[in-house]
Amino acid sequence: SMKRVKKLILNTIVLTVSALVVRTIGLAFNAYITGKVGAAGMGLFGLIMTVYSLGITFASSGIRTATTRLIVSEDARGGRGNRAVMRRCMAFALLVSISICALMFMTAPFVGRVWIDDVRTVNALRVLALSLPFIAVSASLSGYFLTKGSSVKMASIQMVELVVRIVICIVLLTLYIDRGIAYACAAIAIGSTISEICSCLLAWALCSSEMRRKSSEKPVTERIFGKVVRIAVPEAFGAWIKSILITIEHILIPNGLKKSGSSTDTALASYGLVSQMAFPLLLYPSCILSSLSTLLIPEIARSHTLGNQKHIRYMAVKTLRLALIFSFGVAGLFCFFSEPLAQAVYGNTDTAVYLRLFAPLIPVMYIDTTVDGILKGLDQQVRVMRISILDAALSALLVWILVPKYALAGYLVTIFVGEIVNFYLSLRALIRIADIRLHIMRDVALPILCICAATLPLSILFDYTGGGAVMILVFTIAAMLLYYVQLRMTSCIDKEDTKWFRSIFKSG
Repeated sequence: SMKRVKKLILNTIVLTVSALVVRTIGLAFNAYITGKVGAAGMGLFGLIMTVYSLGITFASSGIRTATTRLIVSEDARGGRGNRAVMRRCMAFALLVSISICALMFMTAPFVGRVWIDDVRTVNALRVLALSLPFIAVSASLSGYFLTKGSSVKMASIQMVELVVRIVICIVLLTLYIDRGIAYACAAIAIGSTISEICSCLLAWALCSSEMRRKSSEKPVTERIFGKVVRIAVPEAFGAWIKSILITIEHILIPNGLKKSGSSTDTALASYGLVSQMAFPLLLYPSCILSSLSTLLIPEIARSHTLGNQKHIRYMAVKTLRLALIFSFGVAGLFCFFSEPLAQAVYGNTDTAVYLRLFAPLIPVMYIDTTVDGILKGLDQQVRVMRISILDAALSALLVWILVPKYALAGYLVTIFVGEIVNFYLSLRALIRIADIRLHIMRDVALPILCICAATLPLSILFDYTGGGAVMILVFTIAAMLLYYVQLRMTSCIDKEDTKWFRSIFKSG
């Protein structure tokens, strides 16, 4: 119904604004930490975060999807058993995460000494291990909030977590920075862990309060815990394999670059330029589609549970068309304004060539995120994970074969091949399952022509003005407005689309 669509879009806007604020504050905070601990300190903490990310993957994967699907299923029957579902989901989250927490805590000395090859990381790893049970429970609670469309609560929890982390980190870094990098890393780890605990407790309090108001207890007549295991374990197992493969790939890249003849510093610099500078900038606008994709899962799951194939097809087509138009617009900006954007963000144009090179890949990466969200809503999380594992395995294999021989060019080819294969397999699966159809001319060819016509003349004009950061902002906004006008002129966005979008923001 239009009421549900309106709620979905408004929740997407709330989550998107929240994500942009969090990402922007996060970038500024990272700059502050870099100023405090220096490049060496950030490098060391980056290695700690690699291990921590692996721990998070093992501790919490599959839990949010399981909670979302089971709450949707329970809501379809009146929602009286929501409390029982949440208890089982959180029990599963704790069972898995406490085991991983204990393992990470006990193996921290070995990991720090042998894997990372720096004993200064041990205390930070142990502190971060303590946060894993809270992260896992938070994943389950966020699944509940997603299903209920409580994006304001989710955004509030995110902001509380960020503020707590920043305040504690600043206080501890001020007190202990003089004692060296080991203490600085431990201080950041303490801030992260306490912020995760606070956000988990807040989420639990909000969820408990909401369920006390909305749901009465119902005797459990079915094996809910078994359903949690059935949904969560395949996705978790897949995420574990994918995470291990990605870790292997990222270890192989600098090693492969060194084998190709690059020095250690040059290899790490080349790798960092692409993965740590160009890609974060390319993916920055994607939080809009990431928010939409996250909220699509319960919406599609609800229609799938009710067998409403027509609504699934309608939502899938509308979302994919929106994703295509948005991603082509972003790709055009990065293609034609790569140098001024790189200069405005990083103060140099070192990443400009990579921004331009990967610009055509933006629609592939952005739309893949949206397609995955729709597939997960259709109970295809195992298929999504299978495709992701294939992508990670193929990328690791290509890095192993190509990078030692072709250096950075081999790494760039690996990125293109991996992303395109993942996109093709995911989109093919969605087209077959949801029976959707897109118009190549209206949805692909014309938007590409429109964004080229909008950005090319403005980029030439910008070169003559020689403007700075403010001017690039003005020109990018002008390019997007011109792009929208041309989309309307070519009927890529028609009156029906505009009417549909306006109706979302009308009262009632």
